[in-house]
Amino acid sequence: MKQNEFSIYELKNFLICYFNQDTDDIYESLNEFLEETSKIGLEQTLKDIKKFLENKEMTELEKEKFIEDETEIYYPAYDITPLE
Repeated sequence: MKQNEFSIYELKNFLICYFNQDTDDIYESLNEFLEETSKIGLEQTLKDIKKFLENKEMTELEKEKFIEDETEIYYPAYDITPLE
């Protein structure tokens, strides 16, 4: 398995876990993640997010679609795009 594939797998787990149908507020979910995650886990998640954002094999539209598919958030209500 390539490093990028592993990164996408971990990012998918992060999104599904914290930004799902039980999410009332994305900022509360983010705070929950920060409170519950070890420093090592936080560092790894940040590395995965960085690799995902820097991935040249995916277009911006594909990245947004990936995030939308793995979350249950109505982005226009927050006045943001999935990549923001």
